[in-house]
Amino acid sequence: LEPVGTSPLPGSQDPALTEEDEAAERKSERRARISARTFRWFPAEEDELRNLLSMQSSRGMQQVGANAKTPSRGFMSPWSFPGHASPPRPGPSLPSTSSPPKNLPPNRRRQFMKSPSEASLSTGSRRRSYGGATEKLSSGTMLANTSLITAAKSLRRGASEELLSAVVMKLSPDNKSDCLHALADIEFLCTTRYPKGFMKFGKWVWTARGAEDNRKSLGDDQKLWDIMRQCLKCGDADVAVPACGALEKLVVKSSCNVVAMIASPGMLVAMVDLLDSDKQSFKVQIHAWRVFLKCVSVEDVKDVICNSTRFLEHLRKACMCSMEEVRVKAVNVVMNASTNSNAQCNLNKACIAEQALSTVMLSSEDLMETRLRASVACAFLVGTQETSVLSQAHEMIQEIVAALQASWESRDHTGVRWPLDTMLAAVYKMSVSDSNKELIVKFGVLEPLMEIARSFENEVEDVYGQTLLTLANLVFHDDAVQQMTKEGLVGVMEDFLNETQWADADATKEVARDIIFMLTKALDFEMRFLPVSPATKSRGHVVASYSPDAKVEHVREVIKQLRDKGLDVWTNEKPSGLMKQRNASPRPAIEAMAEAMEMAQYVVVFVSRAYVESYKCRLEGKFAHIRERASKSNIYYVLLDEDFTPNSDAADGWMVMMVGDAPLYQGWESDKLGGVADQIDELVRTGMGVCWWDKE
Repeated sequence: LEPVGTSPLPGSQDPALTEEDEAAERKSERRARISARTFRWFPAEEDELRNLLSMQSSRGMQQVGANAKTPSRGFMSPWSFPGHASPPRPGPSLPSTSSPPKNLPPNRRRQFMKSPSEASLSTGSRRRSYGGATEKLSSGTMLANTSLITAAKSLRRGASEELLSAVVMKLSPDNKSDCLHALADIEFLCTTRYPKGFMKFGKWVWTARGAEDNRKSLGDDQKLWDIMRQCLKCGDADVAVPACGALEKLVVKSSCNVVAMIASPGMLVAMVDLLDSDKQSFKVQIHAWRVFLKCVSVEDVKDVICNSTRFLEHLRKACMCSMEEVRVKAVNVVMNASTNSNAQCNLNKACIAEQALSTVMLSSEDLMETRLRASVACAFLVGTQETSVLSQAHEMIQEIVAALQASWESRDHTGVRWPLDTMLAAVYKMSVSDSNKELIVKFGVLEPLMEIARSFENEVEDVYGQTLLTLANLVFHDDAVQQMTKEGLVGVMEDFLNETQWADADATKEVARDIIFMLTKALDFEMRFLPVSPATKSRGHVVASYSPDAKVEHVREVIKQLRDKGLDVWTNEKPSGLMKQRNASPRPAIEAMAEAMEMAQYVVVFVSRAYVESYKCRLEGKFAHIRERASKSNIYYVLLDEDFTPNSDAADGWMVMMVGDAPLYQGWESDKLGGVADQIDELVRTGMGVCWWDKE
């Protein structure tokens, strides 16, 4: 028996076969094709498996042979190799009056009690593959020998390197006929489901595991990507469409292939050219968008794709396209790509939300599913802003909350089973904005969030952590605080801290402690305006408030220079000398921050997008602002993002109200950090600062 996965090279024929034999073989292949399409089972798999397992004769194997479905007559398998036709086999030998074996599941026991023909048809009507067949054989107790399991598993493998190389060699667009057949063969080799038809250049028994191996082997071949680029750029739509189909099969469920394709020289440019609505046909555009939809599901390439100006132009046009299918694909691409922070910046610079998604989101002609996808994408892009196209679409915000509730209850909404993590991420973005926060609380977002919070024993850690971050943002809404207090969120968080057994859940537990603090002790700290002692003032006690997710190296450089100048600076990473003397015992980070803020005469706030979106930074800024209004401290603002300043359109909400007309220091350029530290040191040592009454 030849090993499965090997096949003769294209063009090779068995000289022993006569014309009559070839005619009989073609007839058998047609019969096999009809049988496979009708009954959805593949006799070649059973033939090869039986041939391997027939070498072992044991009682368990005989039981397998007795219970396995067999066709009523033998025929040539469509995947059989020349000279290895499947031998005729007798029909089912299941007696209709015999009792079923003990180890069969209930549905199989019912089939056993039917007549032989009924059992054969009911079993054959199921979709079967090598993966399913071998798992069925190896997972039961009927296989009495481990070598049988090994033999069955050995069939689940990819095609040989010779076959893959032979297919790649036929991909040249110079020979259109061979190129089209080779592209179809690549789809056959890489598809995740049982493919239709047969291979042109060689023969291979399809398996799901083998298709996965084929994708990996083909993706490692740089020559394949070079030839595929030529197929895309040949200018022939008849070649470009199947080339996109082959690429779609190559990159599905394979992040390595996606990265390899995008990294291949000229491949991204060739793919973007296929999106041009002025030059490409509708069919080419659709298939190209399908490939991009698969690609943007991989985190590593989202920012690379969205960094292309031409891609963003085509994306904007596609979202406003009159052809619904193109519009739907483009909206899906935006929704998947907008989960990446760098891609978000590029999409916002291109005004995708304002100029493209708003048209879909507010349209009454599009399906609610498409409108909801556009709304989720807007939540990722502009959900943190106080005034945006999303904050004005109350209906769609209500739909997002309803989709979250349906996702938590494992039911469909608008005909789609929405992923829970995606909907939570969208709601989290909206919970940052005070205007959107008002709406999602009004539409009942706390109900599913509280249900998820109570189910920490059964929930995934990532989903639970996202839920707690959203609840922490909602603590800054008075009605939400009342509802969370009424429903006992503090007790739920205490139970979570005491009972959870998650490994590496320190970050999630810290958020839970912060929620308890904000709901129980934060008000006490707001009301305690402690006077600053002369000793504290002479030591120049400074609190640095910043987000660790925004140019932290610039922050550390300024803090280092301030400490070198003799100032006592407190940070989350390293407390000040004064606070070390006051607090010898460790305490929660958020309480340590609040006490350090009480003893600080000067606060340096490093403003960034990440700072505005962090509930911890907002709490720090809130404490500092309260003390500044009470004439207890001065605040100095250092800007870390050139495109995000209190005076720009990107910034709004609580940060703009807090900054007011205070002087701002530029900190996004590394060569100016020394000057920033010198100015802050001078203000601290001279006792000068801009307090609240000076702003008025």
